[in-house]
Amino acid sequence: MIKFKACARYGGDAHWLPFVQAVLAVLAVAVIAVAAAPHVLKLTGRQLAVISGSSMGTAIPNGSGLITRPTKAESLRAGDVILFTAQWALTDGQPTNVVHRLQLIAPSSRGLLGYTAGDANVLADPEPVVLGEQQPVVVSVVPYLGFVYSSARNIAQGAALASLLLAGLLLLLKQRASSLAVTRRQSGEASA
Repeated sequence: MIKFKACARYGGDAHWLPFVQAVLAVLAVAVIAVAAAPHVLKLTGRQLAVISGSSMGTAIPNGSGLITRPTKAESLRAGDVILFTAQWALTDGQPTNVVHRLQLIAPSSRGLLGYTAGDANVLADPEPVVLGEQQPVVVSVVPYLGFVYSSARNIAQGAALASLLLAGLLLLLKQRASSLAVTRRQSGEASA
């Protein structure tokens, strides 16, 4: 049997348990909020994206969080900032999502083509983008939100595990504190 000396040291009074419960509740809410944010945005037709480069310069700094909204290709204009999958930008051999500004839109046999460039880039992107029927357009930029969100996701994964472990420990401590109180009452009755 595991003995918790802390309970005995403080006379079995677990006055700190509400604090631990509050911390666990806050961690649980944070984990749920971080996990739910992208899904809630999807329900509204929006998407959360995290910027991990500097090609948009000060307009969208590295580490920013973006919210995009699907927009009909016919409604797009030069100057709009769009999210697209670039076949020319590979990460680990896979096409990468890119956020760049539309410079020009032109019709073609493949549909509407968007010619794009990053605000901080000297040259335009090497290939045009075939604009989808519902092209994601940036509607909100929150500097540093991407760093916070990415960190929170990593922390949330660890916090979920830590919360489970702490909850188990809390239950053990609570059970031990209750058994100490019962033992005291019984020993008090026996000596009376």
